[in-house]
Amino acid sequence: MMKIQFFLLVAMTLLSFTSDNKPTDYLNVKTITFDEKVYDLKWSAKNDNYYIQEYLTDNDSLPDFNEMISLFVLNENVSIEDAVAVKINELKEAKKTDPVCNYAITRNSDDKTILIDFLRGEAEGDYSTIVEFNLYRYKQVKIGKNKNAILVLAFSKRAYSYKITPFLKSLGEMRLELIGKIFQVEMPEIKLVN
Repeated sequence: MMKIQFFLLVAMTLLSFTSDNKPTDYLNVKTITFDEKVYDLKWSAKNDNYYIQEYLTDNDSLPDFNEMISLFVLNENVSIEDAVAVKINELKEAKKTDPVCNYAITRNSDDKTILIDFLRGEAEGDYSTIVEFNLYRYKQVKIGKNKNAILVLAFSKRAYSYKITPFLKSLGEMRLELIGKIFQVEMPEIKLVN
C-alpha cells in the first residue's frame, strides 16, 4: 500500500510541469531560503495524505527550471527508514534504464535526518537532454496532535543539452558543497492547511 502511495506522490510531482494555477500553501511555508537565494512557492498539490509544494527563484519557471526546492509531506505513521527505502528502490529501478542514475545515502545523527543525493538523466536516443542532481533530506516530524509524518526537503539542480558536460565535470565539488548547505538549512516548521 505504501509503495502505491509513493508512486502517486511521484505522479503528482510530474503534474507540476503542467499547472499554471496560483498555488495553495497547504504547509504554511510560503518561502524557503537556501544557498543565499529566496525560493517562492510556485506550485502545490495534495492528495489524501500527500502534500507537495515546489519553490523557485524569480529567475526560474516551470517546467524548464535550473534550481528548485520542494517540500513533500507524507502524513502517515511511516518510519523514516521505510520512506527512504521506497526512494532507494525507485532509484534502483531507474538505474536499469537511466545510465547516469546514481545515488548515495548520508545519515545525520545530530538532527536525525537522512539524505539521499542522486543523479538522474533523460535522453532522446543517444543524446542527453536533461541531467538533474537532487538532494532529498528526510525527517520524521509531528503534525497536529502528535501524529507522525515524513517531511522531505528537496533541492534539484538541472542542466540541459550542451551544458550537461560542464555540469557533470563540476558535480564532484558542487555536490559536497550543496550537501553541506542543505544540512545547515533548518527544516521548515509545517502546519497542514486544508
